[in-house]
Formats: sequence, C-alpha cells, structure tokens
Amino acid sequence: MGEGSSSAGVVSNPPREVRVEGPYGGPGFTRGHCQALLLVAGGVGLAPLARLWQRPPEGIGRVELVWVVRSPEAVQWLPALLPDALNAQRDIPGSIRVFVTRQAVRERAPSPTWA
Repeated sequence: MGEGSSSAGVVSNPPREVRVEGPYGGPGFTRGHCQALLLVAGGVGLAPLARLWQRPPEGIGRVELVWVVRSPEAVQWLPALLPDALNAQRDIPGSIRVFVTRQAVRERAPSPTWA
C-alpha cells in the first residue's frame, strides 16, 4: 500500500458504500490461499458463518467477524451461535464487532428467532 498504488487511493478517498455478496455454494478455500478471514454477516446471516468462526480452514491464522443487526435484542443470539465468542483462550486469534442499526423498539411480540 505504498504511495502511488491503487490501494493508496482507496485509503485517501474511501468509498461511501461497499457492497459484498457471495460466496454462492459455500466458501472455497485452498491451503495457503489466505492467512486471515474477514466474515461479514447481517442478522440471521451469522448462522452459516458460525462454523468458520469456530473451525476455520487449515492455514488460517486470524478470523475477524463483523455482524450487523437491527435491534439490540438480536445480540442475545451470539452466545447460542458462538459459544466460545467470549473465550479469551481461542486457538486462533480474532475479534467480533457487532453493529446495531436501530434502537430497542418492539415491533411485535418477543420471539427467540426475531432479529
């Protein structure tokens, strides 16, 4: 990311919007393909990524998770989906960042599957 590189331009003038989609049909990793994972999920989209957080592919040395939810109540899912999320003794380092986009407002009766 040196001066004059394409990534230097992105850092100095970051985009206002980033769109991410896929993978379709599941992640395709080969050993040595990458050393770290950035997992990005919204709402219930965390469920399929939970396995990659718990058991990343061989050769992965770090896992970062970004989870965006609509309500603070949805954060209660975290211990159920990622029981080791608060365990400081993980074999592979990483972090979890949770972003809540709305205030706690009940739009309907509470449900364990509501996000």
